Amino acid sequence: MKSVGPNHIAGQVVGMIGGALIGYPLGKAIGEGEPNWGIAGIGVASIAVSIPISSNFNNNAKKAISIYYNSLKETSCWDTKESNFSVNDHGVGLIFKF
Repeated sequence: MKSVGPNHIAGQVVGMIGGALIGYPLGKAIGEGEPNWGIAGIGVASIAVSIPISSNFNNNAKKAISIYYNSLKETSCWDTKESNFSVNDHGVGLIFKF
């Protein structure tokens, strides 16, 4: 899991920068200024780069979780405990031994 951490951070940073580069010209266009659409194009390219990085992180994280859960032993709380149904002179009941 440690090896995928930098990929996650890099994907997030590149995606946020791309979003800012798209948002700035859009804000200028809405505010009746002259937007620089070249900057928005760079933002789109940044987001396009961040998608595979984030996807790679997600796949590696799922693999790490799968490896961890497959290494766990299956146990049950009933492995060391015993329960019996009993009928004797004192009546009917359940006997639990821990």
